[in-house]
Amino acid sequence: FTKDILNIVIHKRHTRGNKLKPDTNIKSKNTRVTLNQYYIDIIKNLDNKYKNRPRQFWIFSDGNKNDFPEFEYIFGNEAIIKNTSEPIKVTLMLKTDSQEAFNYFVNADILVLDKSSFGYVAGLYNDNIVIYNPYWDKQYNKWILYN
Repeated sequence: FTKDILNIVIHKRHTRGNKLKPDTNIKSKNTRVTLNQYYIDIIKNLDNKYKNRPRQFWIFSDGNKNDFPEFEYIFGNEAIIKNTSEPIKVTLMLKTDSQEAFNYFVNADILVLDKSSFGYVAGLYNDNIVIYNPYWDKQYNKWILYN
């Protein structure tokens, strides 16, 4: 990380059949699926909230580029969100080594969690802002619930 930039790290699960089935109740705490749009909305809101600060968005996922059709890849792992009035650049860290990802999660200025014990544990070590995505592991009292 560059310390003079606000580093916003997002964890997005895709493995083990993390796909939306027709009968899925997306709001159930037992549902492990989170749609990409949930994270795009958070990115847009944080981009607007911190528009006067230099910022970098990172998405860590065990998925691949095909799992992110809402993004247009501009170079390597750099992408922008499609269909936005102002382009928002995002670095997609796909299939990153788990120790490296964990390090980014712990040191993020803002960490956005997915429904995952991996991210949850990293969030416990993060002393900054953590945004919690509700599921069966309970929200830590210092975390922010995004809805």
